[in-house]
Amino acid sequence: MLPISLQAVAGRIAHIGDGMNDYFYVAGRSETLMVKSFRIFNRWGALVFQGCTDCPVNVAAHGWDGTFKGRAVASGVYVYAIELAVSGQQQPVLFKGDITLIR
Repeated sequence: MLPISLQAVAGRIAHIGDGMNDYFYVAGRSETLMVKSFRIFNRWGALVFQGCTDCPVNVAAHGWDGTFKGRAVASGVYVYAIELAVSGQQQPVLFKGDITLIR
């Protein structure tokens, strides 16, 4: 089992500016994980977020804040694809799933 969690309570991000659950980001053991790619797509498959590459985990500012090109996106379900470099493994590990954005 990989030492990872995707930080956003129960697969949702409640971006209402209260400082709680405002970002969707990767959390885990920083000594064993590195974010290789972090992408989020809308329901039509358009890319709405591309995170930095080769970024450390546990940094909320490297996550998605529910915006696209500086503007708030609509509430709804979004799909993520995250590749992580894991110590001791040659190939990155891909995580895919969905997250619900609530405004």
